[in-house]
Amino acid sequence: MQTVFREVDFTEFAFTRHLMSALQLRCEKRLELVIQELRAAWVARMRSLLGRIDGPKILLWIADHRPEEAQGVLASYGNDPLYVDRGMIDALDDHIEDCVEVVYDPGIRGTRTEGMVFSELEAPVAMQMPGIEVHDAATRKLTELLEPYFA
Repeated sequence: MQTVFREVDFTEFAFTRHLMSALQLRCEKRLELVIQELRAAWVARMRSLLGRIDGPKILLWIADHRPEEAQGVLASYGNDPLYVDRGMIDALDDHIEDCVEVVYDPGIRGTRTEGMVFSELEAPVAMQMPGIEVHDAATRKLTELLEPYFA
């Protein structure tokens, strides 16, 4: 990043999204180069990690959008996982048995927080996280997929 954005003092940033939004304001074209490198690094590291895991590997996608709906250069700050798209997941096909996708309505974030552990100070952040309904849906989908492995 320092090579692409030589004029930027990176010590000013404590948060990734703040950094990326500042870089976007400087030059979207140069930021796209950084994003391409981040995506390539993510795929390479995931392949390395998956290669070290014995047994079946299931990738779990939890987001408020499908992987093919991933946005480009910071089109949406709430679009987690940031920059991960269908092509990146497809690049892992030979390392995983399956991918479970749980796509939730962003309107249900934080609607039910029972069972979650957080301080009063962390409550506003907890309310932005996928709630218990989303985790229940992920559990059901994973259980259904994994049952044959334990039969």
